[in-house]
Amino acid sequence: MPDSTLTGAEKAANVRVYPNPAQQYINIQLPAGAKMPVKFWVHNMDGRLLQFGVIQQTTRQLNTSMLTNGMYILTIETPGGRETSRFVIQR
Repeated sequence: MPDSTLTGAEKAANVRVYPNPAQQYINIQLPAGAKMPVKFWVHNMDGRLLQFGVIQQTTRQLNTSMLTNGMYILTIETPGGRETSRFVIQR
């Protein structure tokens, strides 16, 4: 499906988060043509907010060096929808 025909919710569903498991950083890659800005939140599994910010480009490297080993929730909000992904910190 060409990118120009994707709805906002479909574009949100194409967000890539890697590497997983991660150590010092994760990459957040948005689809080409995603409308900016995009907001993000990182929560631990207890629901505590640990990081938040705004993404202005299609790729963002997020520093995770201050996170301890475990599973985390990344929420991405585009103008057309919201996606939640899980990632693991393993050192």
